[in-house]
Amino acid sequence: MISIGIITSVYVVPLGIKVLSVIETQLLKLLFNLVLTYPISKIKGEIMTELIRIGILTILGSQASYFILLILIYNIMMDWYEWGTFPDPRNFFEKTVNFLTALIFGIAYWAGLKVKKRKWYLRPFYLIGYLAMYTILAVIIYKLLNAVLKYIEWNII
Repeated sequence: MISIGIITSVYVVPLGIKVLSVIETQLLKLLFNLVLTYPISKIKGEIMTELIRIGILTILGSQASYFILLILIYNIMMDWYEWGTFPDPRNFFEKTVNFLTALIFGIAYWAGLKVKKRKWYLRPFYLIGYLAMYTILAVIIYKLLNAVLKYIEWNII
């Protein structure tokens, strides 16, 4: 094992030289030892499952933020969604755009369509109800998918 205590005790940062404390030096040594002794395939697997978790949270968070925007500025957001999709997709590109837009904002848009015929002052209350149901379902879905990812992390990777 290479001794890296001297190498990590002083390093150059863009604004000058920073001297590391003893604790920082020990933490860096521990990190380097962990990286050098930990199997690379294990690290790649954990990074991949973490990226999947981040993707799931991004999609669920985008739906929730679109719900909030629908509550605040209903007509603008409904028009924006309709302008961003193709009504009758004919080729692969148009179908892909519609699929990705529906994946990211589709549930909130669907809820917006359900309350479209309601009076303008009742729409926010209905959308808040849909948002509450969505939040409960999103937490359940995330917990289930996270359990699957943890199982894969612990047993397969």
